[in-house]
Amino acid sequence: MTTENKQRLFPVCTQNELNVLNSKEFVLYQNNRPYFGFVVQKGEEIFAYANNCPHQGRMLQWKPDRFLNKDASKIMCAAHGAMFELHTGICDAGPCVGKQLNSLKCVRENDVIQIIL
Repeated sequence: MTTENKQRLFPVCTQNELNVLNSKEFVLYQNNRPYFGFVVQKGEEIFAYANNCPHQGRMLQWKPDRFLNKDASKIMCAAHGAMFELHTGICDAGPCVGKQLNSLKCVRENDVIQIIL
């Protein structure tokens, strides 16, 4: 007997919601447990990550839906200022240089951003 591993889509925000700050946090529940994440965009590209800094395991945002530095070029950890590349989630400045955020697969369909799990 084989077990199929089916992927599921979880809508987390609309494109309009993401356009406001270029980042949007979300919570998904699997097996009655919360999974915290966020979506960021750069131009037409979107990226999703678990909301967990590899330095000390803290959530990254400094205010609701605020994950980016002032010029929206990097993801910034509010706790210790670590800076992460938008495209890769790799830390290039701060206390966890070289470590990486856990990326999530995401798609945009009909202006709805969805996480694939």
